[in-house]
Amino acid sequence: MGPEDFQGNLQRGNGRGRGAQNGQQAGTPGGQEEKGLSKEAVCTCLTANFPAEALSEAEKESLLFMAEEEKLARDVYLELFAKWQSPAFSNIAGSEQRHMNAIACLLSKYQVEDPAGNNAAGVFKNETLQKLYAKLLADGSVSLEAAFTVGATIEDLDISDLLKASEEADNQDIKAVYAELTKGSRNHLRAFTRNLGNLEASYTPQYLSKELFDEILSQDQERGGSICGTCSNGQGSNGKGAGGGNCNNGTGAGKGNNGKGRGRG
Repeated sequence: MGPEDFQGNLQRGNGRGRGAQNGQQAGTPGGQEEKGLSKEAVCTCLTANFPAEALSEAEKESLLFMAEEEKLARDVYLELFAKWQSPAFSNIAGSEQRHMNAIACLLSKYQVEDPAGNNAAGVFKNETLQKLYAKLLADGSVSLEAAFTVGATIEDLDISDLLKASEEADNQDIKAVYAELTKGSRNHLRAFTRNLGNLEASYTPQYLSKELFDEILSQDQERGGSICGTCSNGQGSNGKGAGGGNCNNGTGAGKGNNGKGRGRG
């Protein structure tokens, strides 16, 4: 979404219409900018498409930490957008909110209290993240170049932490969400380094290896689809259809991407 997102499966809005659903439903989009599936839709996908497995202590701790780390990213980007008015920050902040939603869905599924909850912007239970938030915000307030460097730093750290958390997880739904978030963070890292390049500046990785960092930058923007499925034309999916036809863009009767049936976007 925008630059990057909680990927293909969270990319389409809530249009309505009746007609063929062969990868894309006929119908008129709902008139609002497409901003991704709702939190409720993602929660439904995580419940319907993945089993509820025993939650290890390591998985629980990583979910609690990632919930607030994604919040840190969102909160910093919103503040930096207010300061510098660069759309990169507002676009990616929206993506970070969707990342938070996905983690919140997992916490709800496993009946673990969300530490981010309804906490105000800039407020964290984790003291390390609280201090990091203050530092990043101060650093990013110096100049636009410094702000983009802060963005790259956050994504560098986020990717590193997600990769470690995924290695420690074995629950299918947790690994799928971490994979989607990692794709989004790689896209965000590419976006911030491009913006730095436009200012004739660059970023040196602090958490990822130079080899992995260079590999990420050499790749094109990624699309996901492992949570709710992916439609045959690359769009995200939401509703249900016989044979796994889950293409959204509204409500309608017709073909899903894997079979005939009724689908709801």
